[in-house]
Parts: sequence; C-alpha cells; structure tokens
Amino acid sequence: MLSGMEGSDATPTEPRPSPGAWRDLGLGLALALLTSGCGSEDAGPEPLAVEHLTLSPIATGAQASGDEVESYVRFDLPADRDAIDRVRGGTARPDERADRNIDVPGLFLAGKGVDLQFKGDFKPASFNQAIVTFSVFGKADVAVSLMRGRSVVAKTHDLRYDGGRGESLVMVTLDLPETLREVKPLDRVVVHSTRVLKPPTLHSLELVLRPLSRWLPSSADGPQPVLVAEEQRLAVGLSSDSPLETSFEASPGARLAFGLGRPISVARRTQPPKLRVTLRDARGEQREFQAEAPGAGLRVWADSSAPLEGLVGRVQATFALEAARPGVTEYCALSSPRIERPQVAPRTVVFVTSDTHRADYTGLADLGVSVRTPFLDALAARGVYFEDCFATTNITIPSHSAMLTGLPPRDTRLIDNTSTLADRAETLAERFRSAGYVTVAVVSTRSLGHERSGLGQGFDRASVPDDNYVDSITRVSEVQRLSAGLEDVPLFLWLHVFDAHAPYEPEPEFSAGYYEGDPYDPSLPEPENPAPWDTKARDPQFIESLYRGEITQLDSHIARALSAPRFDSAIVALTADHGESLGNHDIWYKHKGLYPDTISVPLILSWPDGPRGKRVAHGATNLDVGRTLLDLASLEHVPFPGTTLLRHLDDDAPAEPRFVIASHGAAASVELEGWHLVLNLAQHRYPDREGHQVELYHLPSDRECARDLVDAEPQRATRLRSMLLEWLGSASPEALSSATAMSAEDLADLAALGYSAGDSDGHAGVWYTPDPESPWVQRFE
Repeated sequence: MLSGMEGSDATPTEPRPSPGAWRDLGLGLALALLTSGCGSEDAGPEPLAVEHLTLSPIATGAQASGDEVESYVRFDLPADRDAIDRVRGGTARPDERADRNIDVPGLFLAGKGVDLQFKGDFKPASFNQAIVTFSVFGKADVAVSLMRGRSVVAKTHDLRYDGGRGESLVMVTLDLPETLREVKPLDRVVVHSTRVLKPPTLHSLELVLRPLSRWLPSSADGPQPVLVAEEQRLAVGLSSDSPLETSFEASPGARLAFGLGRPISVARRTQPPKLRVTLRDARGEQREFQAEAPGAGLRVWADSSAPLEGLVGRVQATFALEAARPGVTEYCALSSPRIERPQVAPRTVVFVTSDTHRADYTGLADLGVSVRTPFLDALAARGVYFEDCFATTNITIPSHSAMLTGLPPRDTRLIDNTSTLADRAETLAERFRSAGYVTVAVVSTRSLGHERSGLGQGFDRASVPDDNYVDSITRVSEVQRLSAGLEDVPLFLWLHVFDAHAPYEPEPEFSAGYYEGDPYDPSLPEPENPAPWDTKARDPQFIESLYRGEITQLDSHIARALSAPRFDSAIVALTADHGESLGNHDIWYKHKGLYPDTISVPLILSWPDGPRGKRVAHGATNLDVGRTLLDLASLEHVPFPGTTLLRHLDDDAPAEPRFVIASHGAAASVELEGWHLVLNLAQHRYPDREGHQVELYHLPSDRECARDLVDAEPQRATRLRSMLLEWLGSASPEALSSATAMSAEDLADLAALGYSAGDSDGHAGVWYTPDPESPWVQRFE
C-alpha cells in the first residue's frame, strides 16, 4: 500500500440488473444516449467501472540517458584468436574450406558441440547482451555463458538458428541482463555451439550494452506484457529521468490503483527507488503519496492503491520515480494504472480451456466413457451443454489464438506452435479490458506465455509457469492470488489447465477405480505403440485409465479455483483446444488427424438467469465462444468476430458447415448434417495420407471414422469438397501470425509434449494448390 494514506469507505454503486435483463437494459441505454441531446447538457455516459489510464512523458529538462547500443568489446576471428583461452569438445581452426560460399573470415568449429572460452577482465554492468555472428549449413544452437573462476555466473538459452538448405550468415543477439547486479569482474565469456547438421563457422563475438530504457515498453507504444518472475503484466517503463502523467475525472468512491515491478533486466544492486504520486484536481488541491519498488532480489509486483475522496473535477496525476543514489538513472515497470469505481455485484466472466480434452471424456457426455467429472456435470446442470462441438484445429496455440480472436486458423494463418499471434490482432481480453474489466490469465504451460504465443495481449495480469507444464493444482492458488483485491470490479478470467495433455500422470486418488490388474504383467504382449513416458506398461487400457484420471483431477481443481463467492453468479464458458487420439487410426497419445477424437471437444455455457440443464444437439464450434461471452455480458455493441452460440438453442436452427484446419496445414475438413469430409492438403503421417486424398465419413453412424464412404457417395463428396475449397479460398490475405526465434530449450519443450517444430513461418500462401497429375484431383476436377 501507499504510505501516508488513510483508508476510506468506498461508496458502492447500486446493484446491477440481473443478467436476464441486460439485453433490454443495453437497448434502453442506447436509446437514452441517442436522445441525450434533448435533455440536460450535463448528461453523459456512465463512467466505466475500471478506467485504464493512458500515460505520457513529462519534459523535465533532465539529461536523458543514451538510447544507443554501445559496444564494450569485440573479438573478430581468427584475427583475435589469442583471446581464446580454451577450446573444448572439438577443434577451432581458420575456415579455409574450398566449398565455402560465405566470404567472411572465421573459425571452423569441428565437433558435435564446441565451447570457446574467451579470457579477459570483463567489467559487469558494462554489457548486457552478446552478439554472435556465425555461418551455418542447416541448423545450429548457440549460447553464451559468463564465468568467474570455475563458477558460471549467467548463461543464455541455446538459440537455434535454421539456415535452410544453403550456408547462411547470421547474427544472433543473446540477452545477459544478470550482469547488472554483478559487482566483481568476470574473467571468461564462453560461446557454446552445438551443430545439428554440419559444423558452423564463428566469425565474431561482441559484448554490448543495451540501454536499460530499451528493455521496457515506452509510454508512446502503450502498455506491453512485462514478465517479473512468473507473473506477466501490461506495463510501461518508468525512469527517474522521465516522469509520466495522466488525467481522469474524479468520482465518489473511486480509487487509483497500479503496480510496480523491477524485471531482472533493469534491477540494479541498489536500494530500490521510490515512486511519488502527485494528484492535483480542478481546484488546485494537491495530494502526494509514496510507494516503494520491490528490491533487486525480490522479484514480485508490488500493488498500491489510493482513495480519491474529496478530489473534484479533472485530476492530473504524475508518477515520478526517485532514485536512491544521485546520478544513477533507475527504471521500473509501471503496470496497469487505472481508476477503479467499486461495485456491489461486479460482473464476472470466466473462460476455461482444458487442453487436450476429448468431448466424450466428461461424465455428462453419455458417449460410452465412464469418467467422474462432478464439477463439469454441475456446471452443465445449471447451464447449457453442447453435445456436438468442434474445435477449429488440433493444436494448442493456433486453437487458442482462434478462440481469443474469433478468427479461424484459415485467417490468422497460425498453424503451428512455433509461431506467435501478431501484436496487431484484436483479442477478447483487449475487448473486455476496453469495456471496463480487469483481465487476468492463468495458464499451465510456458508455451502459452506471451513471448512464445503472443496471447498475453490485453491481459492486465497473467501467471505463466517457468516449467514446461504444471498440473491444475498449482493454478488454484494463482487464480486466487491474481484475483485478490479485485472483488468489487468487473473481472474477465481465462483459466487454462493442462492435465489431460500427455504425459498422463494423475495423482493416484483421481485415477482410483479406473483400472484393475497389473499393466506390467510380463505375460501380456508387448505393445506396438507404448506410451513414451511409460514404455514398460504393456496394457493400453491402463494408459487410457490414466487419461481418465487426469480428467477427474482437472475437474476437481477447476472446482477449487472457482470456489470464491463471486464465481457463483459468473458467466462461465468451458471448452477445449482439441482432443486426443487413444489408438484410433493407429494414432496413439497424440492429437493428429481431423477425426472426432481430436477435434470434438466439450463445450458448456452457464450464466445467471440462463437455461438450466439444456442440452443442444446442433453442431457448434468453439470459435464463437468469445462473441457469446461478450453478448452475455451485455457488450453486444463491442466489435468482435463470430456469432452467438445462443442461436443453437432453437431446436429448429438450420445446420451450418463447420470447418477445421490441421496443424501445419496438413489437412482441412468440413462437416455438414453429419457428413464429415477430410481433404489432405499434403502428404503426411498420423495417419498416413497422400496429398489431395479425400475421405468421407457419416458421423452419426461412424463416430470413429472407420468406414470411408468416398467411393459410395461421390456426389456428396464432390459437393462437400467444393464447399471446403471455396472456404479455403476465402481466407483473409493479411496473416495475423509471425515467426519467432525458438531457443533449443523451447524446441525441446515442444518435443517433450509431442510436437515437432515444422514450419515456423506460418502459412503465407494459398491453402490449396491442385496437382493436375494427382489421381485424386483428376477424379474430382
């Protein structure tokens, strides 16, 4: 809390209307706004419950810190070979190969993994990045570490570079922010190089100092996700050289709230700076409050709030950071400064995504699977259960990107887990935030953090684990922690749980009763496709029972995460990004192929005054979840793609085609009136299919897609194939995906989860190019 501040009793607003009356209320407010010109000149729209403030810098006349990258030391090779103290793991010799096509001197690093130790007296805080220039044929991993004696002080991640089919020259920048907190000199810098195909050639190593101001978002660019420990927040950089200011309209009972953080990239080994907040209202009355930033060793966000009682009219607010030491410019991240106007019953919207969760693995699905999901069953009992819902793809980041933008992978062009959602995308979190909500995300895999996925856009607060993945039990406390202090303001929460994703390793209490016998009995035949994480288990039914245990486990922990009273009256949507194949089509423990195993997902909607226990048989898609949540929150006027899922509540609603695109663009499908057509866009495995091959299944009688009817139903197949090609050809020309540099650790994480890197550049061209020589093309065209 801010010091020098007295508590105040906030004046609550009147209770909000029941959710069933929100649509009528929205129309009434719209009419009132249209006719407001005929009434009082003072009439205006009601202020938002949460007003996010826009910050701008104040010109102070102080000397701003330099904004240019400064070189500290550079080693050009082989000219500076004498600086290399030791070579380990191979040899380093001048590259004089005759077949070189890179005419730049360098050291050829012969060996699977070569370490070059550069000796010197390296002054800490004089550099915070290393730039490595090398050439490589194919792929190579590069990292840099700093040493003092035999101790490793800091090490970067291994960054993988793919030079493609020819030898390429590349410059890689690796971050070393830890030097800012070091005092004693370092005596060695080590370049680690690991070849994947052919050995690379190292040309130079340069240590540079990147200005601290460039490690944080500027106020001109607006708030961007900033990570401190495992919590990411929308924030802007604040320096002791450049205060920030904003303004807002005073209102009774309101408070100013914000957070301060010191990311590792800007946290010096000094006393933490203090933040002075000055408020001046329309009468000239001035108040000052002070907050302290977390220390360099305390990697947390510190939250503060200040009551605004007694202030009148337009209020000017100034945020000034005060360094503990004269002449030193300090930096902090200022997160989400906002005006909160407390409400008695603020609206709560919850979006839960259960990763890798098949539609038939819920207690209420009634599709032949016995699994305990008491919370999901109860949620559906007080809401609407969609019996037949498809995801838009069979892979995590593209599917979540589709749900959080309302755009299918066809238009985002995000089809792999190594690309990110572009910053220019408009997300569901951004829409709720601009409508006066505090937005919170709690995800269970590092892959969904903003740096790897781009999905942090619009979230005021986000918890991202440092591990590859965590079970939902760890997310319960994070939901409670990040929503603490927000009980009286509108909240949009995205909760992502990862339990159902391989490896299936539930706590024994949740898998109890799902399997009897000894799965390791040597008399059982050895499985042809053992689970990668348990190759000794011989019975596939045992592995399947663990999947059921994971579903029961996540059900229990979601119930605990949403146990706070505010969630009893929340608008809740629960779905999955994709399903899982447990042996069908000979696909084991993966989400490959476009069959119901992998694209049919649970979907439950619950909201106050909504239907209770309603089951919808119409085919739906979770692409429309975002639009539906906005509509249920009386935000029909907020632009967002999609159509409300409530249209399916009408039993006579017409059937609509549902389109899906597989990971890496391997295949696409369309379903209409129970007929499911798959068009394989390229040759691929899982299952083995050739390019242009067409498959046709009748789902009501063949949910497992075991009987291909493409020969028996040629006219139907032709019609559905044409419909699918027309849809693919209508793709937006502007992609919303961007390639990202993946570290070797990132790629290893993906591999551990069963994902290959594939094409990391998204899908920039047309989705389908017919081959006139293909018999499948000749057959249909």
